[in-house]
Amino acid sequence: MDHLRLPFDLAGLRVDSGVRAGDSVSIHYDPMIAKIIASGADRTEALGRLAAALAATEVVGLPTNRMFLQAIVAEPAFAAAELDTGFIERHRATLLPAPLPVNDRVLALAALFLLLDEARISAAAADPADPWSPWGLAPGWRLNRSAFVDLTFADHEARIPVRAHYADGGFLLDLPGGRVAVEGTSTQDGGLIARLDGVRTNARVVRSGARLTIFSAGTERSLDHIDPRLASIEATGTAGRLVAPMPGTIIRIAVSAGEEVTKGTALVVVEAMKMEHTVTAPRDGRVKSVAFTVGDLVDEGAELLVLEDVA
Repeated sequence: MDHLRLPFDLAGLRVDSGVRAGDSVSIHYDPMIAKIIASGADRTEALGRLAAALAATEVVGLPTNRMFLQAIVAEPAFAAAELDTGFIERHRATLLPAPLPVNDRVLALAALFLLLDEARISAAAADPADPWSPWGLAPGWRLNRSAFVDLTFADHEARIPVRAHYADGGFLLDLPGGRVAVEGTSTQDGGLIARLDGVRTNARVVRSGARLTIFSAGTERSLDHIDPRLASIEATGTAGRLVAPMPGTIIRIAVSAGEEVTKGTALVVVEAMKMEHTVTAPRDGRVKSVAFTVGDLVDEGAELLVLEDVA
């Protein structure tokens, strides 16, 4: 578990948890890593407190049902206690909506986090005894060119370029929806106090390898930062190798070596913490090899199978 924040300081709540950031949760551990109990003068007040508690909860490193629980609490039928065994199926469209493309607000926060982090690293490397050291001055100036830096994010299979122009006190970001002016400050734990086109917003960005998880206004979204300095190195050794998303048990293998598959085909299902995780084909190809059989235990990052291009 890379990051964990629970709402211990909110009124009307009881929060129980036996884990903390840095802990490993094995496949033999109960999947309930935390329990939040809200109370109030009536159901409406209790649900309001529960909604606030879920919005303030942050978990990175393990997939959780936090956003699903948020959707349940926000459902009017749940507030009205219109409950039976068909509740989830009846409200599936709102409880389990199809994922939407990442929006400009999330991209702006992710870009600002990276830009501020790079500035912090540059400042730390500067010689404090020499305020005019070129290593401590990072204005982004380029000879005969505008001062900018290009960032690339990955949202599943989509690649999203963002160009950041240096401006007085901040940046101008070229995003899919247009240009946005951003500025802000960051803290060591990923907290952001940002202004997006003059509108203040608070957020937290947690980095885990190349993955950035953005928490803001009770929502969360994860993106991968594609660093061109590392991408070619990673591609050389990992192309076509599909790995386990977390420790678990192989409960289904849907393909065999030599079989041709199309992008999105379900390949392997891993059960972990009583949840099923389906590994799908990232592109068309042929299964070169399968490393495990049904019933095998796998570690996070274990190579499950190799997918090769079809000649």
